[in-house]
Amino acid sequence: MKDIMRMRKRLRSICIALLAVTCCLSFWPLPLYANPSINDVSGVVSEGLSIVISGYAFGAVGPTILIFDDFEKGSSGVQIKTAAGTAAVGNWDYTQLKVTYSDSHSHSGKYSLHSDWGSDGAVEGNRLTGKKLGSATELFFSWWQYVPIGAHVPGGGGKFGPNWKFFWLFGHRFPQSDYSCVLITDTLPPGNADYVGFGLKNDRNPPERYGVGWIYPVEFKKGEWKRFDHYLKWGTANDGHFGLWELKNTGYHQWANKKNVTTGHEGESWEHLNFPGYGRGDTNNAHTFYDDIYVAKGPGARARVEIGDKSSYAKCSNLAIMTVTSWKTGKIVAVVRQGSFDAGRKVYLFVIDSDGKISSGYPVTIGGKGGK
Repeated sequence: MKDIMRMRKRLRSICIALLAVTCCLSFWPLPLYANPSINDVSGVVSEGLSIVISGYAFGAVGPTILIFDDFEKGSSGVQIKTAAGTAAVGNWDYTQLKVTYSDSHSHSGKYSLHSDWGSDGAVEGNRLTGKKLGSATELFFSWWQYVPIGAHVPGGGGKFGPNWKFFWLFGHRFPQSDYSCVLITDTLPPGNADYVGFGLKNDRNPPERYGVGWIYPVEFKKGEWKRFDHYLKWGTANDGHFGLWELKNTGYHQWANKKNVTTGHEGESWEHLNFPGYGRGDTNNAHTFYDDIYVAKGPGARARVEIGDKSSYAKCSNLAIMTVTSWKTGKIVAVVRQGSFDAGRKVYLFVIDSDGKISSGYPVTIGGKGGK
């Protein structure tokens, strides 16, 4: 009899425990640290139109987009505009020397940003556009760049040799707070590991800030558009984050995703971001082009919506970032930016949250309605 009573008591305890687990699961339907998941897309997936993305685990915070420029609001040969609303989202805050819209080459649409390094008497550097960041401590920026076949990179046709910085990020204590990158070859793709450097910094003030340094091999060729993505979180005592990615023909390649590193010094800040960062004056047919420049800041800087050519984000060889207008954990509203994808093309939509976690690809058609 005692054995029966003990068995009943044990069964009662097991039932109570199972009931507790069931109740918890009913109030907690999602696995902890789940990747974003897309359930539905409504609206027409076409350039400039808004779509609504429904799902779960998108995260509570989205990006603050400072600028997205596909340069379609300009006219060929005209200086890049800086007035409010002259980019697709936001505007540039300043330009230096001659930097113009061009219809000679583009990644999306008709126009791109063009720097002729022989203009302005071939003076050194600074044919650029710049964005004021407002003392940013967390940034994600993405861009496409291009050098025509037969053209030189800045300095590649001159006596001092090539020197082109794709971007330059800095603050008021320049150069103590700056990050940049440099290309020092006119041979594309670069044939050596010491020709393309990212995370290069001019100061050596302790503690030294993290930089990935020279990267190789890079798939940047003349006559082909190339995309890079950069994520930076400010940290003065091994609490920063440095991320760098290249979109290759074989997929989305990660060069660095380094957490718990030093990326800044006390009393400094990131206040300006320039494209391009620098280039040598060169009268011998030196030209660079940029398109689809995207800059976001804040705790949700990495959060974004993209379309790609493969169902797996890591395997995509072409991607386009949309511009988010509203972000909630289960619902996102975004304006379609179709990049170089043509109407009728089947693509896959991805949600990336603020931690960099990526959803599975959700199939949509450019120019078609969302939904499977």
